[in-house]
Formats: sequence, structure tokens, C-alpha cells
Amino acid sequence: MLNIKSYFTNNIYSLTIVRIDNTPEKCDKLTLGDISANIINNINKLEVEYLPIIDKDNILIGLLKTKDIKTALENKYTTINIIKDNDNILDVDNLVSIDELKIFIDEKYIKNNHIYLINNKNRLIGYIPLYFINLLKNNIYFYYLTYTFNHINEAMIIIDKNSYILWVNDIYSDVLGVPKYKIMGKFLKDIEPNAVIINVLKNDKTVNNHPIYIKSLKKKVIANIFPVKLNNEIIGAISLFSGEKNDNFNEHLYYNLKNNKTIIGQNKRLKEEIALAKKVANTDAPVLINGETGTGKELVAYFIHENSIRKKGPFISINCAAIPKELFESEVFGYEQGAFTGAKNSGHKGKLYQANGGTLFLDEIGELDISMQSKLLRVTQNMEYSPLGSNKTISVNVRLISATNRNLITLIDSGQFRKDLYYRLNVFEINLPPLREREDDIILLSNYYLDLFNKKYSLKLKFENSVKDILKRYSWPGNVRELENSIYHAVIISDGVTIKPKDLPKHIHENINIKNLPDKLSNIEEKEIIKAITNSNTITEAIEKLGISRRTFYLKTKKFNINTKDITLKSSQS
Repeated sequence: MLNIKSYFTNNIYSLTIVRIDNTPEKCDKLTLGDISANIINNINKLEVEYLPIIDKDNILIGLLKTKDIKTALENKYTTINIIKDNDNILDVDNLVSIDELKIFIDEKYIKNNHIYLINNKNRLIGYIPLYFINLLKNNIYFYYLTYTFNHINEAMIIIDKNSYILWVNDIYSDVLGVPKYKIMGKFLKDIEPNAVIINVLKNDKTVNNHPIYIKSLKKKVIANIFPVKLNNEIIGAISLFSGEKNDNFNEHLYYNLKNNKTIIGQNKRLKEEIALAKKVANTDAPVLINGETGTGKELVAYFIHENSIRKKGPFISINCAAIPKELFESEVFGYEQGAFTGAKNSGHKGKLYQANGGTLFLDEIGELDISMQSKLLRVTQNMEYSPLGSNKTISVNVRLISATNRNLITLIDSGQFRKDLYYRLNVFEINLPPLREREDDIILLSNYYLDLFNKKYSLKLKFENSVKDILKRYSWPGNVRELENSIYHAVIISDGVTIKPKDLPKHIHENINIKNLPDKLSNIEEKEIIKAITNSNTITEAIEKLGISRRTFYLKTKKFNINTKDITLKSSQS
């Protein structure tokens, strides 16, 4: 029914006029029968107190209270009174100036949620929402905000809780190539129904450095999006994004999960494994995730859960290495009252019971005692178990995901892991690469974690280039977890301006030696060349001392940027 456009006046303020293309009803006089069925059916959904009434020539003849329509319907009245006063009608000629609105603002003539606008021919052209007029009451503050928004170096869009676009700044138009008047006042859900900012409204979850493809415009941006709250209630959301083009945009993985963790990377092998995880998520097949400590096995398990039909069910995690074998059975399968000394009088349901209808994640499954493996086997076969101290059988409906950093085949060969359980758990296998095999992700992840800590502590730290070189050279035996902790350490130690090599944990410097060997050899070679020149009377003598050809000598000096003219020969020193 409504088409919304935006107009600019005084080169400062932007007023949103709601254009009414299809009016409620065209009539000379209003009876209940004249009100369109659409309005009658949706009367309870109308958010305005008044409706404009126009005649057959599209001329405004008055206002009608929506409350009166409801009363008429309830009491079966045949006619409704039309309000003929002009308290809420403002004569305009397409544009609205601040001075024209001051009458309504200063004298408090606004009696409902809108001011209706008619042109100099008395034709209704639209209305201005009250919330926007309220902004103008403090127009000097509005000016400062407008000026600030238009001078930040990122594009900005602000929407309310219904996805109504309240504001976009000038850079928004520059980045996306969309004039402000074509976007402000519209509902984003009608333009881009799958917009990430709409999900932020629904999920109340901030998104950082999120690659976004704007389908309606075929544009790519990297955005930071956060909900806006008033009295702990979401009233809208704001998105800030840069216009920098990212050539690797489509190559990046970025999954922000509900547990405030993120899967991020551009490594080919990682993307292949995550694609498999997404594919198997739609099934109930048991999954075995292999990977070293710190590679994100639990993160991927949760990713599978969140992309499955069980996502509304519980996700229960058990670390098999952290629970002593004496307690594993009672913790996982639960127990009845009096099952053992020290047992709770009320008994205990157990993790399996808690996971019913959802996902049970068995982390470090390779550490599970062989005696407990047989009990778990029964669950994988029949989805049944018996609590400790009970003869009754309980049926459950859970999806099993297991993870290990050990070679289960080797454990099977040594008799430490049941072969039948292995094949029950390993219906679908995912193998996560260690960080040392994801060299193309190291800086990407480092920047991501630095950005998180910058936001957490209101900093603007950046890496020195030499730090990035060190990060790429280190082998990361602790994988992504170690990388995150190392960046955190550097942020704490830093001077608050840049991250320097000295800010990194000491063990990193101590363990990059072998990877630095080529550089160390080069440094020795450079020093030997300079030493030979300074201890020789001529360049020819220096070449002979080095035992290399003249051509090799000059290639080396070029490689190390050695200017022989700047080095004093021995003959010139005396």
C-alpha cells in the first residue's frame, strides 16, 4: 500500500515522507461499507491512530480514527464521523522545511502518530511519522549526529526492530551505489529478506568482520553489526561496513555460532572438511572428527548440531579424558537412588538423558576406558541404556558426534579400543588440518583475534610486519587455540599502539629457529662478505678470500644490497 521516498531540505536534514499511492478508499462520504475489506480485516494491525480520507478526486476531506472503526464494527454502526479539523494537516509543496514543522513541534499540535501532508492543490501526498518529528525537536543534536555519521569512514545503515530503514549515511550511497532517498524509509526485509542484520535482530548476537554478499545489489562487503537495546529490549540494529573490495571474499569461511565461537578460514582443505560437515549435518549419521588438540573439533561438532534438524534440541558435551573411569558410568548413564555410597537421594539423570532430542558430543573418545566402551556400544546399537543401580531400560533419541586427537586404528591394534565401537562411531569421518598446514589462515586468524581483543579493550592495535612474519614461521603445535592465546598475550604486553615481536610469548621466539635457518645463513653470508671487503686492499682480494667467482660476488652484493663503495677497504684505512 505504501511507497516510501526521502527528501532533503536545507542541505542538513533528511525528512522521510511516506507517500500514499493507494488510498484507503475514495468516496464523497464515508459509511462503514465504504471502508475496504482489507482495512477491516487488518484493523487490529494498524499502528496509526488516524487514517486520511480523500474524495473521488483524491482531495483530502478529513481524518478518521481507527478506534472509531473498531467501535463501529463492534456495535454494527452504519456511519462513522470524519474529523474535519486541520490540526494534523500541513500544507506543503513536495518539500518540507524545518520551519514549517516548528508550528507542530512547538505548539504540540500532533495528536496522533503522523502529520498528513497535502500540496498546494489540496491533494494528499503523504505523511511524516511522529518518531521522526521527535528527532527534530532536538534538531541541533540531530545535526551533530548527521554530520558525524556522514564523516565516519564506513558505510552505515540503521534499522528499527521491524527492519524499517531509519538512516543511511552518505558513504552508504558511495559504497553500494544506491541514492539515500531510494533506501531510507523502506523495510529492509522487503529488499533483502536474508540480510545478516535482520538475523542480528532475531538472535541478539553481534557480528564482527562478517563477509556479506548483498544479493539485491550483487555487492560484497565486510560488516560489523550489532543490536541496539533500550531497557534491555532490542529496538533496532546498526551495520557498519567498509567499501574495500575483498578479492578472496567468496573463498573465506565465516560461521558465527550461537556459542559465541567462530569458524573462519580460507584454507582449501579446511573448506572441504567444513563442506562435508554441513552435508552430513542434515542426517542423523554418527560422525567422528579427527584432529590435533586446538584444531576446533568441538567447534565443528557444534556447527553440525546447529545446521541439523536437532538444532533446537540440547548440545551436551562430554570430555572422556576429564572424567575418571569410576565416575564415567554415573555421569553419562545416570544412577538410581542409593546406587552407591555417596549417591544423591534423588538419583541422577545423566548426560545421555539430558541430550535426548539433541546431540551428544564425546570429546577425546580415544581416552575412554575399554570397560566403558562396551556400555557405550549398546547405546550406538539400540539407543538404549540402563542407569547405574537400575534394571529398567531407557530409550533415547540422540545424535552421536565423537572426536579424538589419537589414531584409533592404532589403539584398536593394541587392544585399547573396541573395533565394533569404532565402526559404529565412524559412519562419517571429518579430518581437521592442523594450523601448520593452514599457513594461508594464520594471518587471517591473527587479525580476527586482534580485532576481537581491540573491541574488548577499546584499543586500536595493529601488527608490525615483522610480527606477521614470525607468526607465519612458527609451527603452532597448539593450533588455533595457541594462536588465540598468543595474540591475547601480545595485546596485554603491548604498548597500546602496535604489536611488536617482543610482545609475543617467549616460547615462540625460541621455537622458530629451524624455520629461520635460511635467514640465519643469509645473515652469516652477508657479514662474511662485508668482513672480507674491510680486511682486503682490493675487491679482487676480497673475492679471492671468499673463494667465489667475481660474478657470484656481485650477485651476492646485489642480493644483500651491499654497496662496495660505502665500505672502506683495508688500504684506505691506513
